[in-house]
Amino acid sequence: MTRTPPLSFDVADSVRVGGYAVGVVAAAAAAYHAGQTGDWRPLLAVAVALSLAVLLFDAG
Repeated sequence: MTRTPPLSFDVADSVRVGGYAVGVVAAAAAAYHAGQTGDWRPLLAVAVALSLAVLLFDAG
């Protein structure tokens, strides 16, 4: 008799989702910084990095 674990998940998916969560927090921090200082470059950098991450890692 084989037992299956009650919860099974893919580590790669968990890492990817965690990375995106960090990116969302970074985007929120960059948006706050842009609103406080008027410097839009950190927000642009985070937006480009998140876009590239989605394009490269969710392409297939």
